[in-house]
Amino acid sequence: MRSSNAVPKTIPASEIRRRGLSVIDKALKRGPVHVLKDNEPTYVILAEAQYQELTKQYRRSYVNRIRQSLKDLKEDRTRKTTAQSLIDELGSEHMTKYTGSEPSPYRGASISKRSSKKQSPNAFSEAVGRALRRAAKAARKTARMHGTPIYVWENGKVVAKKP
Repeated sequence: MRSSNAVPKTIPASEIRRRGLSVIDKALKRGPVHVLKDNEPTYVILAEAQYQELTKQYRRSYVNRIRQSLKDLKEDRTRKTTAQSLIDELGSEHMTKYTGSEPSPYRGASISKRSSKKQSPNAFSEAVGRALRRAAKAARKTARMHGTPIYVWENGKVVAKKP
């Protein structure tokens, strides 16, 4: 693969429409090709070998993270807790710090101004539960996409499951 400091090859989508796939074939010899649409990078095209290497690196990294987590578990560097206790540790101050009146600390995010009425702890816990379910759904989708198992805590053990 190319060095990371090399300038990426870019091709306007209009040039691909005009000249066909041969323009991509030539550009791929020098590495990934960035396709511009309305002068904005929209797609990246990789040669199959580059894609396979990227996928291999991702899987290796994923397995290493799982191994490290299992090692932490084996060496008792973890603790059992509940979502509610994590919420309690964070405290309600942390969750209401941003009022929405100042510029958002998150680029591109828009957060409406919160009302002065505080959210009940029960409603907050329900919202956390919904967020965790959304995260689990996204994890299952990613695991299916990459053909990897999902590791869950079940009956006091870490278990690999098919997504």
